[in-house]
Amino acid sequence: MSITTSRTNRRGALAMLAAIAVFSHPAIAKTDEGRAGSILKPRYTQSAFSRLDKLTVQDLYGKRKFKVVVDGFSPAMSRTLINLAHNELRSTQRLVRDLGKIKNRNARINRITKEILKFQKLEQNLWKSVQRLEKKKGGLSRLTLASEKSRLNRTVFTIKYLRQWQASPMEGTR
Repeated sequence: MSITTSRTNRRGALAMLAAIAVFSHPAIAKTDEGRAGSILKPRYTQSAFSRLDKLTVQDLYGKRKFKVVVDGFSPAMSRTLINLAHNELRSTQRLVRDLGKIKNRNARINRITKEILKFQKLEQNLWKSVQRLEKKKGGLSRLTLASEKSRLNRTVFTIKYLRQWQASPMEGTR
């Protein structure tokens, strides 16, 4: 009786492994917008990227950052876009949409520069806020201080990523 049970268990395990192997094959897997493609390298159109929600971006940032490609962008710039979206999702999506309509190199540089200036102003305000909060002693100010420092750090990295995009402003036009 134990021989029959072990054979049944083995058959069930083999059937399950076969099903996993078949359904995890990259040619069968569905990626962006239901198209068949590679699981390890999902592709997003610029319009699909502009519609991603925060949870999806966090998943891409955490698990697949180095495997995501946005159409029209190099793999390195696609990673920069994921980093930007992780820090400032709505601003990044708005910038991608705006730059999709602009084909002139100087106009693209000006639009990216405008975004950098906006974040530099935010950085200055956050820096002043952090300095004020460091002078205060107390319970809530420590929590606010940690939050402001985190936001300041994200803003600094956002500026860094925007400068990378500014160095190659024609990314996204291919």
